Amino acid sequence: MPSQRPRPARRSTRARTTFRPSSRVPWLRRSRRTKPFLTPATAAGVPILQDVLDGARLLVEVGFGVDTTTSPAGWTWVDVTTDVQVADGAMVELFRGRGSEADRAQPATASIRLDNRAGRYSTDTSSVYWPYVRRNTPVRVSIDPGTGTFYVRFVGFADGWPAKWDDSRNSAWVELSASGTFRRLSQAARPVLSSMRRALLDLDNVVAYWPAEDGKNSPTFASAFGDHPPMTIIGAPELAANSSFECTDPIPTMKDGAFRGVVPTYTATGEIQVRFLLDTPDSGHDANFTILSVQTSGTAARWDLQYRTGSGGSLAMVAYSRSGSQILDTGNIGFAMNGHLRRLTILLSEDGADVDLQFSTLEVGFSLGLTWSETVVGRTVGRATTIAVNPDRAVVDLGIGQFSVQDEITSIFAESPQLNANVGESPTTRFARLCDENGLFYVTYNTVIGDDTLTMNMGSQLSGQLLELIREVEDADGGMIYDGHTEGLTFRTLKSIENQDAALTLDAAAGDISAGFAPVDDDSRNVNRYTASRRDGASVTLSDDTGPLGTTAVGLYDGSGTFSIQRDARVVDLAGWELHLGTTDDGYRFPELNLNLARTPDLAVPWAGTLAGDRVDVENIATVLPQLAAGDRSFLLLGSSETFSQHEWYATMHLGPYGPYGRTGVLADDVDDVGPYVLRAHTDGSTVAASVTQGASSITVATPTGPIWVRTSQRPEDFPLTITVQGVEIEVTAISGSTSPQTFTVTPADVTQNLSLGQPVELARPTVLGR
Repeated sequence: MPSQRPRPARRSTRARTTFRPSSRVPWLRRSRRTKPFLTPATAAGVPILQDVLDGARLLVEVGFGVDTTTSPAGWTWVDVTTDVQVADGAMVELFRGRGSEADRAQPATASIRLDNRAGRYSTDTSSVYWPYVRRNTPVRVSIDPGTGTFYVRFVGFADGWPAKWDDSRNSAWVELSASGTFRRLSQAARPVLSSMRRALLDLDNVVAYWPAEDGKNSPTFASAFGDHPPMTIIGAPELAANSSFECTDPIPTMKDGAFRGVVPTYTATGEIQVRFLLDTPDSGHDANFTILSVQTSGTAARWDLQYRTGSGGSLAMVAYSRSGSQILDTGNIGFAMNGHLRRLTILLSEDGADVDLQFSTLEVGFSLGLTWSETVVGRTVGRATTIAVNPDRAVVDLGIGQFSVQDEITSIFAESPQLNANVGESPTTRFARLCDENGLFYVTYNTVIGDDTLTMNMGSQLSGQLLELIREVEDADGGMIYDGHTEGLTFRTLKSIENQDAALTLDAAAGDISAGFAPVDDDSRNVNRYTASRRDGASVTLSDDTGPLGTTAVGLYDGSGTFSIQRDARVVDLAGWELHLGTTDDGYRFPELNLNLARTPDLAVPWAGTLAGDRVDVENIATVLPQLAAGDRSFLLLGSSETFSQHEWYATMHLGPYGPYGRTGVLADDVDDVGPYVLRAHTDGSTVAASVTQGASSITVATPTGPIWVRTSQRPEDFPLTITVQGVEIEVTAISGSTSPQTFTVTPADVTQNLSLGQPVELARPTVLGR
């Protein structure tokens, strides 16, 4: 005889594979990879910029007739470059990523005029490519800057092929426009189903399924399978009234209602599995009643899962023969259902001449399930024929829904992530899963410098529009998601953006930048008080009151955001990071920078390999803008626009400041780790203790309140370090003195002005904590 109390269910030991796509869904996932994406070596194209870039070629390709649901590696491309015409001075115009200082990427676009005098690009039978001159046909643009290697500059899909003629009708062309994946996502507003519904629809063993997510005025519960009968509703339950489960859209509250679902005929396997969600109120119920009844074609014809009042809400199973006689009553089993959100499972399997019964519960937010097992001798189950919910129409305040019938026994933990609405996923995991489930190609860049094990794990994924859910990933991580770089979406995580070396370095003194590189000084990016909130969770407000862009200096600039993250404890990190972005003073902003690659051909190769999210440095700005302070500047490449013609190649970079991303601290690997991004404490209250003359070789520094500065004799590996005094950066080669004041040995050439007594002494460009 079985023990009369529930025992823990065993967790499956099957390994979980991360980022494994469904075999039915096309995908393209990569880890951090060597840039850039390249086209096949057999590409031809047409020559451009022959006077300055010998061998430079432009390549425009169209994927006529390819199956866009298959891997792009197998797509066949047709070179159409010889038909590309000049329109308004340009052969091809491209846009990718974000516009100047935009917070979101816009859909990537390409504009190409194609000669259509022979009718090749007409959308009717006159085209040699008919019937494949149509919308959503892949389009790819690449550039070979004279090295023999083609760099992909755009991948998208045709929006349309409008035909055009001149007044004489002798010249005909099409204005091919193409866009990246974001265009279709924003136009179609593709819905994403609840996580439990997605999980069950992806299984091959589900023979009947009623999600019960229907609206409050629905006369029946529709089957998730269009050709299956709906579940009938009796009485007056409150539909779409219970929102306690995040893994489902609102489900009904029973009241005095009853539901009945007929299971379509299927081949019996000797196994029946019925599952559903149940929200039992804290107060429970004052009488026993049947929650759900399973009727079968076997000799054990009916199985009633009952609620019983003992032990905070017990469960019991009662079974009946075909004649209606009782063949099993397990008695009250203390599952303590009251006040819990659980998924319940009834398992029936034929074991020789007997039937093995198991019923289990798995609670939302927990990894431990409770289960009860029993054997009924000399009976069969056949197949499930009907399920009846609250068949006696007891007046009960239960939230109940997501009714599924399967012909195979599986682990109670099989859909555990979906039961918990996929809470706790990393942003890259959430992004990859969303793309896999919705047939989107994607690539991720996720480089981490140093030891960084902290992740901003995602909150519950609710049902909604796909684009909104992708944006939730971008917001939680703080990185960038854009299209046009590959056949789908590109995710540059924040960690891949931080602490980069420059992907492109421009020398203003050498004429690398063209006209239009103009500074902007306004408060459009200022935020010195920020409120971060977790969706349905805590809020934290942080402010900077004393910094150069703090509330005291420039007044109050408020900002706020709500994030889908797992833990309230991380809200303060988000608020701090957003405050850091809004108060980092990089001086003037430079939203755009123009390149004329026909005049600076040595930049062609490094520019062709850049991606949105890369760092771009500009040296010697003061040589062309002498009114600005000397020094180099670093920028974050947000996006770009490009124009190609036979004699021109222009690029406009859309830029943001890189400063907030360039000194993000990481934890040291060990005591000897002195990498450039290892977090260093910034002692408080240090000042110049005695006046210093220009060109001096030492500075006396007092630290009356905070810890004194590390001495060379303690950690020689920490030197040299750089301090800032009166806006001047000074290299420190040694520090001596075990008490305040201390002596800083400095590089005399860095002391470019007299330093006054009492001036603050701080680390130059200190590392900051990331989000």
